[in-house]
Amino acid sequence: MRSLDLRTSSSASRRPQRTKASLRISCWLFSLMIIFTVAASANAQDFRVVTNVSYHDQQTDRWDSLARSLTLFHAGKVYDFVEAVGEVVVFDPMQDRFVILSLNGNALATEVPFEELHQFLKVGRAETFKYISELQLRRNDAADRAMQSLTFQLKPQFNEGFDPANGKLRLSSEFITYEVETDIVDRPMIVQQYLQWADWTARLNSIIHPQAVAPEVRLAVNEALRTRDRVPTQVDLKLSLDGDMHLRAEHTFKMQLTRLDRDAITKWEGLRTADNVRWVDFREYQRVLVTSAARSTASR
Repeated sequence: MRSLDLRTSSSASRRPQRTKASLRISCWLFSLMIIFTVAASANAQDFRVVTNVSYHDQQTDRWDSLARSLTLFHAGKVYDFVEAVGEVVVFDPMQDRFVILSLNGNALATEVPFEELHQFLKVGRAETFKYISELQLRRNDAADRAMQSLTFQLKPQFNEGFDPANGKLRLSSEFITYEVETDIVDRPMIVQQYLQWADWTARLNSIIHPQAVAPEVRLAVNEALRTRDRVPTQVDLKLSLDGDMHLRAEHTFKMQLTRLDRDAITKWEGLRTADNVRWVDFREYQRVLVTSAARSTASR
């Protein structure tokens, strides 16, 4: 199922005839792809991450909980479950796609191929540049700051600092500052697996929540972590865009899955192939959920 087909086809008459040598090369390359795919799957490690996100209320000087998520890494896939949202997002890099399953009783599912996701991002980036051009014409302080903020998000330039003694990483700028507590894990591939998922999730979140910070910002943080081969245990995000905001994400890593984790994965995989699941394109999936949420709110 695809909501946007980016592939182009060509007639058989336009295809060059393959020689035996080229066929041998193609078979050899295909064999290498299989080897690398199997190796990547074999090296994938199972672990879990519990994330608690909170918001700092400046008036009360208190931290208020916003969300809690459970992220399970298993057999090369990642299952990200947010109970308050009522859905699980499956990151499937072997198939170059996300699969999103609604758990709200409506038997709804969608698929977002990476190719389609890149197209969404391309369109969103073009729209942002267009909006920046419009802001330039307004010639006032508010428009200038908004323009500078958006320009920064598209190509972030941070002042970066890292203290190896305590593992604290800081990426600061006029608009956005990250303060990250990090840790070293003693199992290979954990950092790469986690940050690969974090990269793609940042891209997906930017199209699910267009008002969020551009994905390039989080990608810069992930790259700083990747360079130092560390995982984040606490991320403080301070925004100075339309007013000040301070968010905190606390990540707890466990290097094995529980029985309940494995039961959940089995259940979610079963939902993907259930006969009663209705597969729709991504925009239709969003429309149905937004409409359902509005109806639920109105009925209260």
